[in-house]
Amino acid sequence: SNVLFFLPFIFRVQVISWILTIWVVGTYILFLLARVLGGSVSFSQMLGVIGYSLLPLIIAATILPFIHALPLFSMFFKVLAVVWATYSAGSLLIQEELQQKSSLLLYPIFLLFVYFFSLHSGA
Repeated sequence: SNVLFFLPFIFRVQVISWILTIWVVGTYILFLLARVLGGSVSFSQMLGVIGYSLLPLIIAATILPFIHALPLFSMFFKVLAVVWATYSAGSLLIQEELQQKSSLLLYPIFLLFVYFFSLHSGA
């Protein structure tokens, strides 16, 4: 019976390690893409920007339990949070040498944030 008590904690640790792995690997892929496109961004800068840009998703995740009874508004709120996070990351990462190729970097950032949000909400 003691093992059953610790199971939720074990699964939470696995989820946290999975999220950190996706964050680091996804950021590394974005870093390589930015470098190939001609950007002069460092990996630590990319890691920090992606991490800080998760703030809209965290805010949305705390508000969503209160508005889950309104499915249309809830979906709109999720999309708004992901677009906000993508815009904030893009505005910090896209420099003048990447202005012409911004959509090539914004789309993978958008997909990474959609994946992060789907890990939380399950949808």
